[in-house]
Formats: sequence, C-alpha cells, structure tokens
Amino acid sequence: MSDSIQIHEEHFSLAQIAIKELGDYTSKCNGRSVVTFRYEKKPYLLPYFYKGNESLEFANWDGHFMREDVIKINELLSTEVMGVEIPAVTAQISGVWYDVEPRRIRGCLIRRSSDSLIFVLVKPTTEYCMEMTQNKWGPVYVGEETDPFIFG
Repeated sequence: MSDSIQIHEEHFSLAQIAIKELGDYTSKCNGRSVVTFRYEKKPYLLPYFYKGNESLEFANWDGHFMREDVIKINELLSTEVMGVEIPAVTAQISGVWYDVEPRRIRGCLIRRSSDSLIFVLVKPTTEYCMEMTQNKWGPVYVGEETDPFIFG
C-alpha cells in the first residue's frame, strides 16, 4: 500500500497550488519540483485524472481497496465506483521510495453529495517488493493485467 505519492508540480495550475496550499508540500526529486501527498497527513488529498481529462481534480484520500473489494462495493452501493488515474512520479511503501513514472497508479473514486473519496487500488505484491518493503500489498497500475475491467 502506498504511504506517500509524489506528483510533478507542473501538473498543477497556479490556482490549485494556492487554493490547496500545495507549496507547503513541494520539494525536489531528480531536479524537478514535486508535491508530496501522504496518506492520513496534510493535505489529506490525492489528485487524479478522470476519463482522459488532463486537468487534475482532487478528492479526499481515504485509504486503499483491494481489486475484489471494489467490484463488491460497486455492486452493493447505489453510487458508481469510478476508475481514475494517479500520475505519480514516485511512491513510498513502508519507508521505501520507488519509481512509478511513466506508469500511473489506478485509483477508485466514490462521489458523494458532500465530497469525493479516492482510494488507491492494491494487489498482492511480488516477493521482491514484499522483501524490500515488508508489505504484502502494492499498487495496481493502469492498463496492467490486474487493472479491473469495470474501469474499461
């Protein structure tokens, strides 16, 4: 499961940086400015792309879902669980940072009347990653075999 995700600052408009106060979470990664989003820490948000729209939107980061849970939730809830793309440069699991780009992490979005919640979709990780991070779960990447069909 991803504890932190970094996204290139250039993906954000100046208005988004000001309104969401993203300047407080900006640092350098390989010489480029990135904004770091941490699970259960300020700014409590996670940006995403939805349906090919290259303008980032924000939702409250509310955790992680296993692929099977997303399918069940989609069947049980009257609200639609939507697939979104998280354009991470790097991500962190159990203190270990790893490269994500050029891939994107699959997220699922639940829109509610008061706000939207975003979850990082996870799958069982490889033995190598489990040994490195001491964590059984890793992110699902957009377009890979474990990317659920419900997101088409």
